[in-house]
Amino acid sequence: MKRSAALLAVGLALTACSQSTSGGAATPPPPAPEPETPTLDAVGVYDFSTSVEGQTMTGSITITGSPGAYTGTISSGMLGTMPLRNIEVDGMDLSFLADIPEATVAFLLTFEGDSFEGEWDAEGMVGFISGTRR
Repeated sequence: MKRSAALLAVGLALTACSQSTSGGAATPPPPAPEPETPTLDAVGVYDFSTSVEGQTMTGSITITGSPGAYTGTISSGMLGTMPLRNIEVDGMDLSFLADIPEATVAFLLTFEGDSFEGEWDAEGMVGFISGTRR
């Protein structure tokens, strides 16, 4: 009987030591840190395809530089080569402007791996664009 009482006393003592002083329950572990949102490395050459007034247009987009200081061009057989401006990366999105003789064209591309899909807007005329990194 003494042995049972001694074991019970040790068990109660261990239980008391394992509980916090704030009411009994142990403090839960801190939450896991949020996973980092991937950020696009925009530097590269991309082939694209789009449709303009029913005609398929293909070409390439070239981005050089570094975050905050990107430069680039967009080239196609229809329009030649034009410089890009206001090139920005937000997560996996790439946006930029290109000035063609008739309008300023705004592009917004969303990347998944080396492929992208997006839209362009030439002052009200809009279209879908897709492509891949070379």
